[in-house]
Amino acid sequence: MILNKFTSWITFGILLFAIFSCKKETPEQAVAKLPVEEENADGNLPYKWLSTYSFFEGELNKLHQNSELLEYSPASSLFTDYAFKSRFVSIPKDSIAEIIDGEINFPEGTIFIKNFYYPEDFRKPEDKKRIIETRLLILGSSGWEAYPYIWNEAQTDAQLKVVGGQTKVKFTNLDGKEQVIDYLIPNKNQCKSCHNKNEQMAPIGAQIKHLNWEKTEGASPKNQLIVWQEKGKLNGFESPLSHPSLINYEDKNQTLNLRARA
Repeated sequence: MILNKFTSWITFGILLFAIFSCKKETPEQAVAKLPVEEENADGNLPYKWLSTYSFFEGELNKLHQNSELLEYSPASSLFTDYAFKSRFVSIPKDSIAEIIDGEINFPEGTIFIKNFYYPEDFRKPEDKKRIIETRLLILGSSGWEAYPYIWNEAQTDAQLKVVGGQTKVKFTNLDGKEQVIDYLIPNKNQCKSCHNKNEQMAPIGAQIKHLNWEKTEGASPKNQLIVWQEKGKLNGFESPLSHPSLINYEDKNQTLNLRARA
């Protein structure tokens, strides 16, 4: 009798373990369990791991750009569930972007990099943060292709996940209140719903009207397209007044008409 009871409790324990071990993992938990494999940067894109591209130097989650990357920001940024963003573009060495008929034409091999992250405390945006995803937009021989990379919980690397995912994000807002949201990571095909130009995948923030404004470059503000041209990565930018520009729609000092157009 005692043995039977003991056996029953063991069986019950095994069942409980099986039930709780089947709890659905977040995308980051799944990625965190996978070892970061050695991967050669052989030019056969996309790579499985974000680190293989060598976009950033030192600890990957610090997002310290290498000397070849150009940082950029559109004057007005799309709202994405309160996420902060950092943006970079990699234009291949010995290649250059050209302004033709009012549009920036990028050379094959150009890669746009957009990181989505949340500070733990929005009142201290430069302190500890959690990077959720990095989206790449790569220009190949057949056009632009989008690739989402999901960061692991350890924040050491991000893995290509074309199926996207969903995860809970916790942060303290500007009012000091704790917030929890369900963050949706789009799959590869969903990226086209925004990056759509004449039914073709294309960048949306990297247009002259969005980039033709002064952002802080070093100690003082400077037009970022002038910076690109000075670094030998852009041809055809005559002057800020020779090209269209939009304002920051969040700038309450601007007229409602200009903010609405932006």
